[in-house]
Amino acid sequence: MSCLVLQHAEFIKRLAENKKNKREINRLIKNSRANEINSLSEVASNILNGALACTRYRKNILKKNLRGLRVLGDKKTRNTSKKRVLMRGGGILLSALIPVAIGALTRLLTKK
Repeated sequence: MSCLVLQHAEFIKRLAENKKNKREINRLIKNSRANEINSLSEVASNILNGALACTRYRKNILKKNLRGLRVLGDKKTRNTSKKRVLMRGGGILLSALIPVAIGALTRLLTKK
């Protein structure tokens, strides 16, 4: 995992803090920059490649949203499509993706 996730750790933390407030999450995603979306995309691609471990519960949630996870993890997909996938369904995919991203952040920060 590259430093892109570390650079946008604040964005991921803000998403985690507001996980109950769907309007705030949608506002954050709508107003996010390209690199912030790319950091979430990187987490999704690492989950798809098996580089990040998930619990069975998270895997079941992500399995239900596998198409969205693949769109998010694809580097060729435009950021507007990725934003649309993240905001779809009140952020269900995002609610499953954020805990994995926070876990990855803590592992990266404790390594250094």
